[in-house]
Amino acid sequence: MKNNLFTLLFILIGTLTAAAQGEDMAQYMPKLAKGSAAPEIAMPTPDKKTVLKLSDYRGSYVVIDFWATWCGDCRREMPIMKAAVDKYPGKVQVFSVSFDRKPEALQKYLAEHPMDWPLVCDFAPWKDSDVAKTYGLGWIPSFFLVNPDGIVVGTSITGADLAKQLAEIFE
Repeated sequence: MKNNLFTLLFILIGTLTAAAQGEDMAQYMPKLAKGSAAPEIAMPTPDKKTVLKLSDYRGSYVVIDFWATWCGDCRREMPIMKAAVDKYPGKVQVFSVSFDRKPEALQKYLAEHPMDWPLVCDFAPWKDSDVAKTYGLGWIPSFFLVNPDGIVVGTSITGADLAKQLAEIFE
């Protein structure tokens, strides 16, 4: 009897915790809605030699990847996002926005994990960043899927959800 009661209590606590976490995570989803025009992003590359603009990628599907090297969730989701995008070569591009504050930390990360897509960073705190406010970020990583016309067609905070959104479009 005690084992059954313990098992039932364990299941109940697990269910309530999962429901609360799901509800809690919903508050972190990006606030920029699907169907909205993706606001322009014009930021420098980490070496500050070039300013890249999101609008330069108009005509292609683009995943905007908001992240930082100090963010454990970002580091975990990066390879998942990359694998999702790599399933559709030539059909979707990545535009990464790093919220790193320290150039040396970003350089070290990139030396260990090279990226073959555009990366911008102005080394400002993410919660104070104009782009974070414009896109309504409540969490990083955050992904936006933008269609060739510049319209947001998907948002997520996990690479797995992004992969599902890409599959809905390309499969």
